[in-house]
Amino acid sequence: MIERAIITSPDGRLHLDHALPAGLAAAPPDAGEPSPEGEILTESSLRRLERDNMLAALARAGWRIGGEGGAAHLLGCGRPR
Repeated sequence: MIERAIITSPDGRLHLDHALPAGLAAAPPDAGEPSPEGEILTESSLRRLERDNMLAALARAGWRIGGEGGAAHLLGCGRPR
C-alpha cells in the first residue's frame, strides 16, 4: 500500500487515502476510450480516467506494481529517487 501511495503521489507526499482504489474487490474496469478531440474533461473526469487507467495497468500486470512488466513499468513510471 505504501508503494502504491508513492507511485500515485502527485506532489511527493503520501496520500494513503488514494493508495487503494474504492471497490478493490470488484473487477477493475476497462480504461475506456480517450475523450473525443476538442472535448474538455472536468477534474473529476480526469481523475476517473487516470484511476481506470491505473486499474487496467494493474490488472494487465497481474496486480504487480513494480519490476519488469509491473503496473508502474506499463505506465512509464520510474521508482522515486
